[in-house]
Amino acid sequence: MVVAFAAACMFASCAGGTTLEVSDPGQASVPLAARGSGAEELSGIAWVESGRFLFVGDGGQQSVWDAWIDIDPSSGRIRAQSITARIPVPGLGADVEGIAIDRTAGTVLVADEASAAVRRFDLATFAACGSLRVPPTFASPNMRPNFGFEALGCLRGEAWTANEEALVSDGPVSSTQAGAWVRLQRFDAQGFPAGQWAYRCDPISGMTDLVDAERSGVVDLVPWDRHTVLVLEREFGGTVIPDFRSRLYAVDISAATDVSDVRMLAAGGFVPAAKTLLWQRGFPFSNFEGMALGPPLAGSRRSLILVSDDGGGVGGQNQRLLALAVRAVRAAPCDLDGSGTVDGIDLGILLSGWGPALDPHPADVNQDCAVDGLDLGALLASWGPNV
Repeated sequence: MVVAFAAACMFASCAGGTTLEVSDPGQASVPLAARGSGAEELSGIAWVESGRFLFVGDGGQQSVWDAWIDIDPSSGRIRAQSITARIPVPGLGADVEGIAIDRTAGTVLVADEASAAVRRFDLATFAACGSLRVPPTFASPNMRPNFGFEALGCLRGEAWTANEEALVSDGPVSSTQAGAWVRLQRFDAQGFPAGQWAYRCDPISGMTDLVDAERSGVVDLVPWDRHTVLVLEREFGGTVIPDFRSRLYAVDISAATDVSDVRMLAAGGFVPAAKTLLWQRGFPFSNFEGMALGPPLAGSRRSLILVSDDGGGVGGQNQRLLALAVRAVRAAPCDLDGSGTVDGIDLGILLSGWGPALDPHPADVNQDCAVDGLDLGALLASWGPNV
């Protein structure tokens, strides 16, 4: 039985006047069968195009799984799903937890928790293309074992990741008294570090004598714009019978301190990223570790698909998908630079982004994954000062 902790729709105001809204289409999670493909312990998901998705698992299989997920464009519910192929990828990593598509470079990024690495592979051939320049603060032994890079996202060439729980130098892991400090890390299009921000995870809601594996940390993220990131937190805990709790936050870094040069977050002296709860739910046996934006939906929404890691079936865990939807609402959607006026600068931004926009783009006014004539018409109709 799934226990809901939030209303069907929640909102959060973010930088630049954008409000994010997450809605639940009311569909229970659906099973994702391996069907002989060997797909198990899936912890990362990325949308390629149409109904095609890629998965990675943390079981050391050195493989990426191709999948097809049929999503109803009206309701946002999953109509059908299937693993279609297993793709062996030598050098993928021993404990791959995250995957993202860099559409600018035509590559796939994967996060290996075991080696604190983010590796790049060609999207068409899966040939190795190098690695991102991960800052040394994330290296062992400062990165705690099994608390490293699970989260991975990419927005128009800029990759993002985060450690799941605190680095040794940043303080203790999450407890019932306080959540851990972690670092949100952004990279530029060349793979070099381009900003780092402190983020406070939620505390563990309760401890029980039945298990000794309670935790609370960041397991995935989706960058929405240069200041706003959707963050998925996962908690395992509870005072009586432990369960998994998934929480989705809108995170705003616009007023936060860049902590790239801060050696110890536990010492303070910085402004952390702001977080606003969008959605949360508890699951007895589903450990949702990965999420990805998917195809556009009716009502200027984007599908948001979560995948659970079955943990090899330990403790009754299972492999499932969960469909949500997310939408960005702006008071003046055609004022792309936030100047208070729709003018030539906004027109230039729109024209520079013309074409497919599978990643969120400010000029995709109607959020249909394309910057096109519909968006141009809306911008011209809004020309002049914001009313």
